[in-house]
Amino acid sequence: MSIIMPHSVEAERTLLGGLIVHHKQMETVAEMDLRPDHFHTKHHEVLFLNMQELYRQKGLLDIQLLASFLEDGKQLDQIGGLDYLAQITLNASTASTIRHYANLVLEKAQLRRLIETTQEIAQNAQGNKDINNILDEAEKGILDITRDRRSGDFKLGGAVAHQVVNQLKDLSSGKVKNKGMQTGFSHLDKNTRGFQPGDLIILAARPSVGKTALALNLAVQSALIQLDKSVAIFSLEMPAEQLVTRMLSFHSLIPSEILQTGKNMTNDLWNVLGASVNDLNKAKIFIDDSSMTKMSDIFSKCRKLKNDNNLGMIVIDYIQLINSSDRSENRQQEVSLISRQLKALARELEVPVIALSQLSRGVTQRTDKRPLLSDLRESGAIEQDADLVIMLYRESYQNQDDNEDQPVQKRPDEDQLVEVIIGKHRNGPTGTVKLVFKPNVNKFMTYTESF
Repeated sequence: MSIIMPHSVEAERTLLGGLIVHHKQMETVAEMDLRPDHFHTKHHEVLFLNMQELYRQKGLLDIQLLASFLEDGKQLDQIGGLDYLAQITLNASTASTIRHYANLVLEKAQLRRLIETTQEIAQNAQGNKDINNILDEAEKGILDITRDRRSGDFKLGGAVAHQVVNQLKDLSSGKVKNKGMQTGFSHLDKNTRGFQPGDLIILAARPSVGKTALALNLAVQSALIQLDKSVAIFSLEMPAEQLVTRMLSFHSLIPSEILQTGKNMTNDLWNVLGASVNDLNKAKIFIDDSSMTKMSDIFSKCRKLKNDNNLGMIVIDYIQLINSSDRSENRQQEVSLISRQLKALARELEVPVIALSQLSRGVTQRTDKRPLLSDLRESGAIEQDADLVIMLYRESYQNQDDNEDQPVQKRPDEDQLVEVIIGKHRNGPTGTVKLVFKPNVNKFMTYTESF
């Protein structure tokens, strides 16, 4: 059974006629990203393409100029001749309704794309393609339509300024709270105002310095402070059981070795552990430990959490382990694409995304081993896309051999100073925040002068 594709010939005619009569409105439809392929009728597509080109060249548009332009391109007869141009201008839209008719044309085009995409999905599903490839292509097709639909118009600066002032008044009066996710580390929250919606936050360090431990501390504390919001954790390297064991260790202060072996568990420790389990039950923390996660999987699962569980923050451990759906011989290009997609994820869902990243070995070659932005592995795209870059430096961590990650650490029961270096902050100050790390329980604590 053939499907009649959604379209409105009348809306297309009315819009085209209005644009000929009110040629300055070509600027309006350009802002709306209206394209020739959005028109269903072929001669309307050809007509709009020529109108765009004529307006680009001359900055003008009327029926005589357009007819001459089409005649020169041997396309006047193709669109119905001068009589057709005269006919559509007689029933032209007014300048004030151009946007309305342009939206109608866009909506019909998007419905056609949706039907075509679902037909392709059905055809692929009936073939011999791998199920993962089918799902990836389906996700990408729907996502492309969604992004096209959400490409917005320009926003008037003065109107946005009023919104900013009103938000500031609400914050100042205490009517609303800061939108940022609070981390529980007072000095870090003061510098960042909490992790802001739409921000891509890169947390980077050399292996074994503590980036996963800090990410888990941030996730648990944020979820417990903001119980109405959920936190999603994507762990591509460590299974969920190990992550939760770490969470229970730093929340209960029971050494992880005891929780891993079960030895020396006293009645008091069982009670403390039970209380920690109850606390974690209150927090909405969702863990995905799939080792072969793709960006399309992350988008899909996070959208569902946003709709069902008021998603407040996403943690990904770590960037270099994410599988790219667009395989390239150049790994740096793959990571660049993933980085851009992570930023798009943060903006679409309006949540902070904390993505862990490795640092290159170059940091080990310097006398001062404090990391720099240039130490980010595949640093160009990651640094560019990030709103906030946080790098960890632990003085007690030293490499025995520059070619091996074999840290020499203090005793595991001794507290250690960690410098949280804010190397980039798009909307605030950079600088260093000090934290105290307790290795035996993988817990980070606020630094005090008595340390």
